[in-house]
Amino acid sequence: MASVAKHKWIITFTVVMCSVIELIDISIVNVALYEIMGGVGATLSEVTWVIASYAIGNVIMIPLTGWFTEQFGRRPYFITSVLIFTLCSFFCGFSTSLWELVIFRFFQGLAGGALLTTSQSTLVDTFPKEEIGLANGIFGLGIVMGPTLGPTIGGYLVDHLSWNWIFFINVPIGVLAVFLSFLYIPNQSDFDPNRKKKKIDWISFLLLVLGLGCLQLVLEKGQQDDWFNSAFIRNSAILAFLGILIFTIRQFKLKDPVVDLRILRFRNVGISTLMTFLLGFCLFSSVLVYPVLAEQALGYTATQTGILLIPGAFVAGMMMPITGHLTTKISVKLLMSVGLFVFFLFTYTMYTNIAREVNPHSLLWPLVLRGIGLGLVFVPLTIIPLQGFKGKDVTQAAGLSNMARQIGGSFGIAIITNYIMSRSIVHEGELISHLDRSSYKLQNWLDTQTSFFFQKGYTLLDAKQKATKLLHEEMYLHAELQSFMDAFMYIGIGALIIIPFIFLLKKQKT
Repeated sequence: MASVAKHKWIITFTVVMCSVIELIDISIVNVALYEIMGGVGATLSEVTWVIASYAIGNVIMIPLTGWFTEQFGRRPYFITSVLIFTLCSFFCGFSTSLWELVIFRFFQGLAGGALLTTSQSTLVDTFPKEEIGLANGIFGLGIVMGPTLGPTIGGYLVDHLSWNWIFFINVPIGVLAVFLSFLYIPNQSDFDPNRKKKKIDWISFLLLVLGLGCLQLVLEKGQQDDWFNSAFIRNSAILAFLGILIFTIRQFKLKDPVVDLRILRFRNVGISTLMTFLLGFCLFSSVLVYPVLAEQALGYTATQTGILLIPGAFVAGMMMPITGHLTTKISVKLLMSVGLFVFFLFTYTMYTNIAREVNPHSLLWPLVLRGIGLGLVFVPLTIIPLQGFKGKDVTQAAGLSNMARQIGGSFGIAIITNYIMSRSIVHEGELISHLDRSSYKLQNWLDTQTSFFFQKGYTLLDAKQKATKLLHEEMYLHAELQSFMDAFMYIGIGALIIIPFIFLLKKQKT
């Protein structure tokens, strides 16, 4: 252990670097879809499989990480995962057809899901007990900054190089991570080379792949396929339900399960996993709503949007180690309660600030509040389910927590996207129904716009039609802004809902 302690910062750099690139790849593709469409000859509906395949692979592998780690050892499994992630990134960049890219993205997602949990459990076993808060704070830095920086980095690479480089950028990072892992990461105590190997429970593996894969498929493709009006989505939802249900029953019956769900019987593990699901909902949905608001409704460029996200992500990153230190001084329940309330203040500030004339600076400070709130709540929430465990149990608890956050995020994105679209239609209908055509102000505005278009060379009839069309566009914009206001408020309420669960947690030694 002396060697581990001596090199703990190199180990930290290695595993956090791997976590960051894994999480960046969740969102980095989003800004390059149109370029990828041209590169591989796909339609918009087809190219979304590039996003969905990675997410499906990711969420399948996260809960299986504990089993693979116990079977092969954390270090070999981690290094193998980095190698596969790096190779798949390389082949993604050289893909010439859609389905070639989708297949490599799926395997990239499988390897990436392994990186997340093994990175966290490696950090927990590397640092002494009194520094566990700091270790989880550093891990949290990557968790929060990864999804935020993905679109910014992706936009820059697409604008200045090509879409292929959003995958090629992982290759040198992966090679460096493999090199450092061979040199410095030890094989942890959860692996005994003399122990009898477990038989692979193929039924459990297939049930997990079916259940979580179909669930992620529903969440990723539901909006595009009109949800349950699509037979494909309905069938996928049924298979997801049956797969997860039978898998869960089987894991409780087996003496040596693939995923040890019995660990959820510990109060802090069960409650914190539920809280992590809800936090993932709030985290990923807020990451989605802000860029869509900035680019679609307020007319910001992708670069402007990305730059505005950086200060908030930086603040969140700086808060993580600070919060990790505070966990040894202050009640973690107090830290989480304050953090969730600050996150609510972020959503409430966004709710009150949204308007067409909003300037970038008025959106900057709410994002700083978001960073502070996430920094305060994230570290305690990653520490709590791991307290009192070691070895393989740490990996199992971390895997369930990371899976809950990813699935919560997928639910958040799916629900908020659908909510914004439906509320926009509702608000537009309300605005039209309350429109007073006899209003002097409205008539004056229409006359002004008609005069403007008439002076531009349009006939009087065409000028009136243009003015009316502009009125409807203005009304749709206001309806869209109101739907974003509603979305932020409900995300904030979601954060407040988490607070009562904090007081159900069992008190443990800091």
